[in-house]
Amino acid sequence: MVSARMAVTGCSVLDLYGGTGSLGFEALSRGAASVRYVDRNPALAREVAAAAAAFGWSDRLSVVVGRVEETLRAKRGEYDLILIDPPYRDRNLEFLGELLPPARLVVVESDSPRSLGSAWHLIASRRYGGTQIGLFDQGETRGEAVS
Repeated sequence: MVSARMAVTGCSVLDLYGGTGSLGFEALSRGAASVRYVDRNPALAREVAAAAAAFGWSDRLSVVVGRVEETLRAKRGEYDLILIDPPYRDRNLEFLGELLPPARLVVVESDSPRSLGSAWHLIASRRYGGTQIGLFDQGETRGEAVS
């Protein structure tokens, strides 16, 4: 879905609720210039940093250990692509939309459709089994949910 909207090559990526790092690693494998990984679990963050080193990507991946909300409040930046994969139990992401830095595209992975508030517009949505993927931008709404 992302590759139909933008090329990842050369992009700066923010990976929120990074977990195992799989989304950020996918971006790096597709040529992203940099990924900023954020997760509050220090053990996972260490594993992600070690995996990045094993792949030779340490210079393109920065790891931040902390709560997503606090990290976004403390450090602004601008990204081409923001990946958000929160725990599925986290139902309300609208508050997060207020904290997000500017980006060309935001991808939200969840178990059901989510909103990022009025600043972010859903441009495409697709369901893959138990996973819902939503694409958002800050322009006018150009797409509808697709099942």
